[in-house]
Amino acid sequence: MINGKSQEVFSTFLPNSPYFEGHNIPNPEFQVDHILWNWWKIEQSTTGHEYRYFIQQKSDFVYLPNGKISIINDYELDNANDWKPSARYFFDYDDNNRLQSCRMEEKNDNGWQYRWEYDYSYDKQDHLIYMLEDIYVFGQDDHTQLEFLYSYNDEGLLVDEIWRLINTNQIYYQWKYTYDNGLLSSKCEQYYGYNWSLETYTYENGRLSSSLLQMYNNSLSWYDHGRSFYEYDETGTITTITRQIMDTVWINYDRNTRTYLEDGTLVQDYFEVWQNNEWVAKRACDYIIDDFGNCVDAQWKVYFNNDWVSSQNNYGTSAFFNHAQSCVSSELRDIHITYTHLGINENTWPVSIYPNPGKNTINIRTNTPISNIEFYDQTGHRVFIIESPNDIINISNWPSGLYFWKANSDDYTTITGKWVKE
Repeated sequence: MINGKSQEVFSTFLPNSPYFEGHNIPNPEFQVDHILWNWWKIEQSTTGHEYRYFIQQKSDFVYLPNGKISIINDYELDNANDWKPSARYFFDYDDNNRLQSCRMEEKNDNGWQYRWEYDYSYDKQDHLIYMLEDIYVFGQDDHTQLEFLYSYNDEGLLVDEIWRLINTNQIYYQWKYTYDNGLLSSKCEQYYGYNWSLETYTYENGRLSSSLLQMYNNSLSWYDHGRSFYEYDETGTITTITRQIMDTVWINYDRNTRTYLEDGTLVQDYFEVWQNNEWVAKRACDYIIDDFGNCVDAQWKVYFNNDWVSSQNNYGTSAFFNHAQSCVSSELRDIHITYTHLGINENTWPVSIYPNPGKNTINIRTNTPISNIEFYDQTGHRVFIIESPNDIINISNWPSGLYFWKANSDDYTTITGKWVKE
């Protein structure tokens, strides 16, 4: 629901986030310990020269006693095969254990240099209402500052998001959201006060079925630009997202197919593009899952000359680089994740929702007072919120499918998980 830089910060740095590309939520008995990043990149210089290179990075996590992330230390492997510090992130929390600030420093020849910081403010319902971004550009005396303001309706749904340049007090971006029976129905984006895009959403049986993206032209009218269609399996889990673009008529553009385990864990993202009136494989990412349900590897590969080219087999070949240059991301990457087992079991873990999958009712067992539990669909939209949940909840009229839930305790602790409605 939150866009752009706000979304990037939240998905990457909020405590207990997966911190890797994918849709899986880590097993609550584990916390991320180390992440190894392998990057194969191609960059174009202003003179047209091409630079091809391989980077190995790793991130080490330091936690507070309450399980919140305290510090992330980043390292890069240099030419001497030594790990050298490259960046570090510091996290501070308020008295209610909510993220209060996140600060990043980079290492260069002059030592550690301040790079950016985000500061957060919340309302009494723990909604994020304000975020300040302070960015330092090396070689310049002034800092660039942006502020992000968020407004919510009485149901706690985000209705307005503003990005404002502090030095000019000018609104940079603004998004306005509308809802129908708690489901997001439209999102309007404005750029420097002018209409820019409008996305509307259509649902069937409570599930997102399609969306339409319109752009605003110089004639001060909306025109169709793109649309997306969502397909589900018998459990209600999204299996395919197809995008089309308008070019006098609607034509296919790309397609994302997802493969899951029986418990709803994502194991592959598969991407195709529409070429010469047929779907052509483009790239894919395989998620390697351990016996505890944690993603331990995310491995990207691209399709070139009727064969899959991955970073594991021939990342240094000209075939890899030639095709990588034409990729959407112009890079391949592997992400390897190691975890620390916290030793939590069913008797000590604060929240348990069962049966999973469930059909008519679910039971909520907790040893921590819960103020509410929020359920999100696979697109990230909050679809249900249960205030002061009791032991047994009737869910017979809920659409089938995979849900992600977030339990908010009275002491401001947040617990996450996933659950499947049959």
